[in-house]
Amino acid sequence: RAATRVAPSPIGFMAAMHTRMREAAHHRGFSAQASGVSAPLAPCPFDTVIIYNQSKHATQSVLADIRAVWGDSVRVVQTLEDGKQRLPGMDAALFVKPKSWGNMEHFQERLEWMCSQDHRLSSDRANRKVVFMPGWSAFAESAEAAVAVEKLGLVWPGTEPKASQGLEKIGFKRICADVGAP
Repeated sequence: RAATRVAPSPIGFMAAMHTRMREAAHHRGFSAQASGVSAPLAPCPFDTVIIYNQSKHATQSVLADIRAVWGDSVRVVQTLEDGKQRLPGMDAALFVKPKSWGNMEHFQERLEWMCSQDHRLSSDRANRKVVFMPGWSAFAESAEAAVAVEKLGLVWPGTEPKASQGLEKIGFKRICADVGAP
């Protein structure tokens, strides 16, 4: 009998993201308990965060969470379409073509170009100090997205791809289509 699986909720994704960030902080030598500093004041485990979400509201929400916890100690890069203006509080912008969301080949081209111009981003990426934050979206639950992000040398903060492959909504829809289920 096959086990019933439920797609991870956005809350589950955010919990997984926070777990991965705590683990990264631990591996980089930061321990809130050892230093006597509460978790919200602990150093950010990453030097740069790339927010990848076309929703202004979702992007602002992720930025507000980052700034509330780490202030300006982390650099935040907003991904947005060519011709749009970045949000206040962002440190930089990575521009993509309109309607290219989810096209990781195009994102890679733009990321490579930005790294050629921005040596801090290039260095952070080479040292695996850049986390890719998709925010609240189906993209955030995609195992394929996680694999693509990791191949770009960025850190995926959510569920490990192998664990989420059978759980994600997009993958579940593909399975249904393959077997002819509605």
